[in-house]
Amino acid sequence: MGGSITVEHDPRGAAIVVLAGEIDLSDQAALEEAIDRAWTLTPAIIIDLAEATFFDSTILMVIMQALRRADASDQESIGLVVPLRSHANRLLVLSGFTQLLMPVAETRDEIFRAWEQDAGG
Repeated sequence: MGGSITVEHDPRGAAIVVLAGEIDLSDQAALEEAIDRAWTLTPAIIIDLAEATFFDSTILMVIMQALRRADASDQESIGLVVPLRSHANRLLVLSGFTQLLMPVAETRDEIFRAWEQDAGG
């Protein structure tokens, strides 16, 4: 089946890394490259898992590395789009990952609203 990883620019000022289909170990380098490319575009990125039908622990670790990078920086922000009834949500809840990453939301709009609230807007 396979999957795809793309980087989009949102006019509200974030780069969106979109994972679609089945993403696994064979896609690790492509995801790392996409996240690095996103960071060069803007200090705010959203990793969108809404269209991901499967991903494995390797992909989870790449996302965790991006989270650590954002946490270590005062200038970078990261958000994660995860539909409530999805493989992605089940995996993230079971791993305890959703406790670590804020904001986690079902839509990109919710991420932007959370960032606005954090900024005091």
